[in-house]
Amino acid sequence: MRVSGCAERPAARLRAALALALLAFRPAAAVAQAAETGATVLFRFPAGGVVTTGPVVSGGRVWFVADSKTLFVITVGGTAIGRRELPYRQASFLACDPFGRAVIPDGPTG
Repeated sequence: MRVSGCAERPAARLRAALALALLAFRPAAAVAQAAETGATVLFRFPAGGVVTTGPVVSGGRVWFVADSKTLFVITVGGTAIGRRELPYRQASFLACDPFGRAVIPDGPTG
């Protein structure tokens, strides 16, 4: 998993983002891996498909774009705090700032 340069790196927040990413990409494998390593699944979040961009962790929030053409914003505890429909399934990047705003490209070329 890649985390942007603006991302915070506290261990608990990073563990929550990793759990989210693992559950989004390979649910069965993530649960099996968590059982083997003794990790605890903190929450599950229905994203309506595979996470195609992100997750990016910043300011106690997790930002990601799902296959359902939606940008989701959730807290590191798994509570949804925002979402926005997009015209595409995947963004080439997702960047955030300390003020709770995100920058995503406007389509594949903008």
